[in-house]
Amino acid sequence: AIRALEIDETMAQAHACLGYVKLCYEWDWPGAETQFKQAIAYNPAYAMAHVWYGHWLCVMHRWDDAPREMRLALASDPLSVPCNLSVGWCFYYARMYDEAIVQHHKTVELAPHVPIVHYELGLSYWNKGNCNEALAAFEKGHELSGGEAASQMLLAHSYGRIGRPVEAHRHLAALEEMGRHKFVPALYMAFAYAGCDDRDQAFACFVRAYLERSNYLIYLGVEPSLDFLRSDPRYVDLMRRVGLPALAT
Repeated sequence: AIRALEIDETMAQAHACLGYVKLCYEWDWPGAETQFKQAIAYNPAYAMAHVWYGHWLCVMHRWDDAPREMRLALASDPLSVPCNLSVGWCFYYARMYDEAIVQHHKTVELAPHVPIVHYELGLSYWNKGNCNEALAAFEKGHELSGGEAASQMLLAHSYGRIGRPVEAHRHLAALEEMGRHKFVPALYMAFAYAGCDDRDQAFACFVRAYLERSNYLIYLGVEPSLDFLRSDPRYVDLMRRVGLPALAT
């Protein structure tokens, strides 16, 4: 991205990509916003600049501004799966679950064979309290993905949270076995252990995720599925280490 900007300072895509790196991996909040704003100034129709800036606004709890930015992205590229997903994500992080569910159903219609759209629909159902619909969405994503790590994580977490330990530990064991043969993000393990009520293991994995520079840690302050951990001092410390603003209320 830096090399591209040396060639053409007005390249919106390069500014947006640099902003995304600053947001997700460097955790440089002011630097990321500067790059996103420059990208949008140079090319207001570049959808991904609006998407990534929208995620920045979610991380900063800017709930009046984030939906607007996501809708600008969708207006620029209405058939984009990332743009459609991001509108739903924004509603989800803002805890506007009905709106998130409506949007995620639209994304499922657009991309029915993409596992992540089912995962995101499931998370919105889950946090609304519709556990059966959530599990059905997670299981559908699990089937479509062939049992990838993300689906094992979500199923271990959700079955554990509703008191079905046999199913939860089956998926947790599958995730652990994957980790013996290939890279599985520590964040996935943390999420699964947390759902299975093994907080010590969960926070050990959160620390590993911090060392891996997991990009998902930027959402610790707004992720509804982790609300049950927020009173734990280790969660507060992790937020501090990432440099996030105060917890969402």
